Amino acid sequence: LGLRNPFRFSMDPNTSGNKVRFILNNVGASAWESQFEGGDDVNGTQYTFGLPKYGWPILEGPCKSGKTGDCNEGDYDGDFIRPYHFYQHQDGGANKASTFVPNGIWPSEYDNAYLYAEFVFGEIYVLKDNGVENCYSCTPATSGKGQVLLRTVILTRIQSHKVFPPGLS
Repeated sequence: LGLRNPFRFSMDPNTSGNKVRFILNNVGASAWESQFEGGDDVNGTQYTFGLPKYGWPILEGPCKSGKTGDCNEGDYDGDFIRPYHFYQHQDGGANKASTFVPNGIWPSEYDNAYLYAEFVFGEIYVLKDNGVENCYSCTPATSGKGQVLLRTVILTRIQSHKVFPPGLS
């Protein structure tokens, strides 16, 4: 049981010491887009991307496939890894491009921020861990991460993007 379509992943340049952290964008099927956190000993938790079970095709995003609400703990049997962040998509959305903002390169409100692009709708989002827990029993299930629309671009089909200091492009 694995990932449906792990399209892109981004390495976090803001980790300290010899730590490795990355986020993998998993393109969903009919209901959810999700990101999974990986690396070694991130925030005291051992993450790996080899043998763990990510749940596809039994699970999609935070729920059993085909569900959008009441995605309770029972949906995950303890062997499955829950997504770091997830959101419902409609009309064929897909999260593809992503990057971390290196601390100090943009204004401080972007320190430790993760950017990802919604491929179909041409939207770029800022995602920050705001300390709120995910709500799996909500309808729809909701991610505790702070997702804010940064920009809508004229062209859809964003597949990659880069972060530059102000004034450079």
